[in-house]
Amino acid sequence: MIEYGDKLHIPDELSRPETGIQLELPPSLENVYVAAPLAYYLGAKIVPGDEPRLVTESFERLLIDLPFEQEIEKLLKQVFFLDCLTRTTGYYQIDLYEREQVDLKLDFERLYDMPIAEQLPAYLSIPFERVQPFLPRWPLTAHLSPTPSRVSAIPFVLHDLGFIRIARGSPVSADSIPSFVLESFFETRGDSIQDQSFIRLEASNSLEQAWFADGIPLNATKAIPKAFENKLEQEPTTDAIEIAVVCNEPEMGANENVAEVYQSRESLDLTATTYENLSTSGLRLVLESDVDFLHYIGHIDEDGFRCQDGWLDAETLAEVSIPIFLLNACQSYDQGTALIEAGAVGGIVTFSEVVNDGAAHIGYNVARLLNLGFPLRAALAITQGESIAGGHYLIIGDGSADVVQVEQGVPMLCEIETTDEPIDVLLHSYPSREGKIGTMVYPYVEPNDQYFLTPGSLRTFRLTTEMIQQYPRWHQVPVRKDGNLVWNDPF
Repeated sequence: MIEYGDKLHIPDELSRPETGIQLELPPSLENVYVAAPLAYYLGAKIVPGDEPRLVTESFERLLIDLPFEQEIEKLLKQVFFLDCLTRTTGYYQIDLYEREQVDLKLDFERLYDMPIAEQLPAYLSIPFERVQPFLPRWPLTAHLSPTPSRVSAIPFVLHDLGFIRIARGSPVSADSIPSFVLESFFETRGDSIQDQSFIRLEASNSLEQAWFADGIPLNATKAIPKAFENKLEQEPTTDAIEIAVVCNEPEMGANENVAEVYQSRESLDLTATTYENLSTSGLRLVLESDVDFLHYIGHIDEDGFRCQDGWLDAETLAEVSIPIFLLNACQSYDQGTALIEAGAVGGIVTFSEVVNDGAAHIGYNVARLLNLGFPLRAALAITQGESIAGGHYLIIGDGSADVVQVEQGVPMLCEIETTDEPIDVLLHSYPSREGKIGTMVYPYVEPNDQYFLTPGSLRTFRLTTEMIQQYPRWHQVPVRKDGNLVWNDPF
């Protein structure tokens, strides 16, 4: 972690490895922030320079052909990917799909034993376009304001090997965006919209975009530094997972089967308890209890959580013990933010009104995905396309937070299109707590005999109807059939 002091102090146990690599950069916070992920991965020393360049004793490359952010992202993607291929020559001598497909004719045996500074010239002699189609999907792009106050976010971004971009989102207004999501928000909130600033981010192919700046991002995570600090306080446990499902509105009873969803995996030591029509004191007790996940169903407004005897404002809570939550209620953004500030790590909230049917659909799908080990960012990304209400939801805090571990190492999604047999099946993998970017996965599909890099789309397999029916059932994999999630037999 980084905090401010009167002078620079780095503990002796933290030292940069001597890799012989330097990043020369024109000295500015913008350049240092953007370069941090590449410098971290390469163990490079950052030094002042007139132009950005990557330098070793026998090699240098100017980083001026593209905007600096793009240059850094391309370099990190290429070096990381080729490291993943090179390692299959050494300890992990396996048949990796991407290594076979890219066919680079590199001498991986020789590269494997080289120091990193000597690997770089060989790696970067390959045109980026050759490797681009086979790269894993990057898990995170973080947008930071180039101010000293944002430096504390950098270690948490680097923990996921996320890219860093300077926050340059475009402000959004009701007049400029003809969106049903924003229109419904503005119609509901009226003049209070002046208190909120919505931001449209630059496009990114990363699984998650995180906004470490002022305003509420659209289709991205509102990253709150306090959430990542709270995560450091979390202790691993072997106890049973405790989930609280709170339903404080009788008319939203369609969600009552949510508790059953969380307990549907027999192999999990998990207990889901449903609470209905809680009082303010009862809800406060749940929020302050030692529960692993809160799924809240009800109404929230500017006064807080609506209870049977009034409202509970989360801003009045000094501390909460629940690390992760889903507030499936209208306008839950402010209350979710208060939960983060009181000790939570991450959650899914709304910034507008949501109709009951849409909320029920979103809540059910998120519950199923979280129960299979998907982190918040993947669960919401998959779910948002399932309902027109999906655009009303966003993640606050840490999007990588999850509730349970994955039985297969990383969560997978099986995508099929209805055609004549054999049927084309595309598998998608997602990062998890144990399976971060670069993890190798082996899908147990009958024709497969290779490993694949995570995360991203693996390859298309041709399966019979019987195989498709067996695979999701055996491996706890959700299925998207013809564009829609299905939770029972896909045929």
